[in-house]
Amino acid sequence: MKTRPLKLNRLLKKKIPFNWYYLVWWLGAILIGLVAFLLSRGAIFSFELFSSITQQYPWWPFIGIPIGGIFLTWFMKKVGAGTEGSGIQQTIAALRVTQHPEQVHWFVNLKLATAKFFALIIGIGSGFVIGLEGPTVQIGASIMYSFRRFLPFDNAILRRQLIMMGGAAGIAAAFNAPMAGIMFAFEEMWKNVESKTAARIVLAIILAGLTAHFCNGKETYFGSVNVFMDISPKVLPVLLLVVILGGLVGGFFSWLVVKASRWLPASVIRFKKNHPYYFVTACGLLLAMCGLFAPIFGSGAEMTNQLLHNQVVLPWYYMPFKFMAFLLSSLAGVPGGFSHPPFHWGGSRQLFYRAC
Repeated sequence: MKTRPLKLNRLLKKKIPFNWYYLVWWLGAILIGLVAFLLSRGAIFSFELFSSITQQYPWWPFIGIPIGGIFLTWFMKKVGAGTEGSGIQQTIAALRVTQHPEQVHWFVNLKLATAKFFALIIGIGSGFVIGLEGPTVQIGASIMYSFRRFLPFDNAILRRQLIMMGGAAGIAAAFNAPMAGIMFAFEEMWKNVESKTAARIVLAIILAGLTAHFCNGKETYFGSVNVFMDISPKVLPVLLLVVILGGLVGGFFSWLVVKASRWLPASVIRFKKNHPYYFVTACGLLLAMCGLFAPIFGSGAEMTNQLLHNQVVLPWYYMPFKFMAFLLSSLAGVPGGFSHPPFHWGGSRQLFYRAC
């Protein structure tokens, strides 16, 4: 009796042409691109709604953010663990347990992907300062991993490839840049995947990126930027300083997010664990207070785009308040990505203008 499934498996592998595997992977990649596009449009709509309400009622963030945080905390408890945070950590965790499919299911599945999709739109519409890039990795990995049911075999290698392919395709679609997904995939698989499989994964990444690019038109993540500048030698030290500061601040922020339990007081950690609704309310109120001093709401993609095109000049205190807003949103535990702060610290290029 034990040999029948093996014979059936071999029969299916013979019956189904190898091209079918490609078709399954490519359809999954195209679906990831479409979902990433819908997620970005939903997030834009929800943030525009929040902004319009805030313009009419400046006190709205003090109500909308805490209520949204309470709802998302309740929602995550109902859906289960795995929806909170960025999503990249969950995807990496899934890659490490591919030998145990029941454990992989804890981190990547369609239920979590669907919940995260709507939680992100609600979180951005509530006013939390979160991004979409990290969550799109988990959503993409969940979608591609679910496509294994259409293949006639299942093993740890296939599960790892699908998760890796889906996560990288999610990155490519989120940034509307296939190269971003390719670099993400190579970083994870360079020493673990043979060249033929790597080629298939790269092709799936390109398909996801092209799908998102087709839906978005010519619109890129930061728009079209003219990088030609006549830079005098005296400005180079300032540019170097900006680059170093940006890297240090971005690394420090990442450490604060990942190692929060090491620097937060024990009393705060206990309060968060015992009273999650009070804690997320406090984070929401502090976040709303930051919004009184600087335009910190939103992921930061819009503001970064305006900075790159010289459409806005921000005060020096914008960066500290934005830093605090990202950190509060992370500590609140709401679903959302936090890969955008390193891009946004580029606002310190005001030093460059002063030097000129």
